[in-house]
Amino acid sequence: MVMNPEVQASNNTQDQVTQHPKDINASKKLTVAQFVNQTATRIPSFSKIQNRTRTENLITLTQEQIDHGSDIRPYLQQKNYKKLLKIAETMTLLRQYDSLTKGLTREEVSYFLKILVDGQLKEIENHNQVKFIASTPEYKTMIQKSKENAYIISFLYLNLIKEGFKFTPHEYELFLTLESKNYRTQQAIELIHHMESNQIPSSLKFWNLKLSIVGDADPGNWNVTSPYYTLSKRGNHGGFERKTQFGNLLQDFSQQIGDMVPNLESHKLILLGSGKHNLLDLARHHINDFWGISPQGKSSELNAKVEPNSPLY
Repeated sequence: MVMNPEVQASNNTQDQVTQHPKDINASKKLTVAQFVNQTATRIPSFSKIQNRTRTENLITLTQEQIDHGSDIRPYLQQKNYKKLLKIAETMTLLRQYDSLTKGLTREEVSYFLKILVDGQLKEIENHNQVKFIASTPEYKTMIQKSKENAYIISFLYLNLIKEGFKFTPHEYELFLTLESKNYRTQQAIELIHHMESNQIPSSLKFWNLKLSIVGDADPGNWNVTSPYYTLSKRGNHGGFERKTQFGNLLQDFSQQIGDMVPNLESHKLILLGSGKHNLLDLARHHINDFWGISPQGKSSELNAKVEPNSPLY
């Protein structure tokens, strides 16, 4: 799949999702009870973690890295988000990435990307804390600037992908988190397709993000009409359609997670997705089979797959 950073969200999302080969699972489908039994047997027991002495590894820079990375490295050491973002913007505008790809070690590139994404997500967090008490022009300017910053980071990694730069699975998950938290659903789904078509190894975090994005399990994307609750305009993307059925996605998840153990976030997304798609029986059975809570609200520890003192309870 060729990802075009210049393309905005379009109405062809439905076709793109339909074409994805994993949207329809031809293998044997699992019931909710089978899924719970399959995953509950892999819940780890708690054990003491022994302290291990870490040896600091000194990184020796090549002359090329010293020459090309001298403009970035000081800001990297300072964790200066704004300066690094400006550098990313300049690199993207000029389509020149030598200071990043040749000037930094691989570990420094990863750290550079993390500072950018974490910084932009922190902006969103700060904006959300004041969105209900501020609708001034200054606030709107802040929101617009934050969106522009997200685009800068997106353009950077998308152009690097086009240049053939190899990102790690963790870095891809970082980009997917960026798109998801900024409600850029179209871009997030394209990135998921790119990862899967290029067989990027998946983790539990990836699957949680996929459940949230493709399964529409993020309430921020729901079109809610209520006199008591209103979604932010940025998050209200009613009309976005997905061809993947949530039940099929959940079965795909249960069959591909391997040795990964679903965490509390996974179970929360399963319940949110079930509720969003009106699969209430699935939600009730999941709660009953996993936590031992019946549809009538009665709790039975004997029927629960997890112990009351577990973080998953």
